[in-house]
Amino acid sequence: MNNRNVRSHQDKAARPGKGSGAEGVLDNSLLSFLDVLPDPFFAVDATGIILKANHQAESLFGWKMEELAGQSIAILMSDDEAQAHDRMMRGYVAKGHGHLISKARQIQAQRKDGSFFPAELTVSEIHGKGGFGFIAIVQDRSRQAATLKALNDSQER
Repeated sequence: MNNRNVRSHQDKAARPGKGSGAEGVLDNSLLSFLDVLPDPFFAVDATGIILKANHQAESLFGWKMEELAGQSIAILMSDDEAQAHDRMMRGYVAKGHGHLISKARQIQAQRKDGSFFPAELTVSEIHGKGGFGFIAIVQDRSRQAATLKALNDSQER
């Protein structure tokens, strides 16, 4: 597993929307809806701290929600991906726009056990009574990557 520093609940005191939690950014009906999505999702605050994840996210990444809550979303990415993602989030929050939102991008995601897998990440901004945050939907692309590799290998023969 990487050695990045992860932020925790204690760090929230200095951030906008402090103490809002998932319910401050997401209303209960949206939380219920997101929990039944077939793809893993994460609700994060404006600084990238995980507020909520669904069961599919727990299953894919190997973390329990209790372990993820209060951690930086960066723990789910390679170091390079995490740095790029943090830069994009900071830029988006500062400017109100950027390359982060509603564009699927390919990343190397990281499980709790430290293993990596190809994934597609799509991020959308959300607003609630307690401020704004983001919904990140992650799709495992391992099968597609394996199929593409097999196809390329067969064409090389």
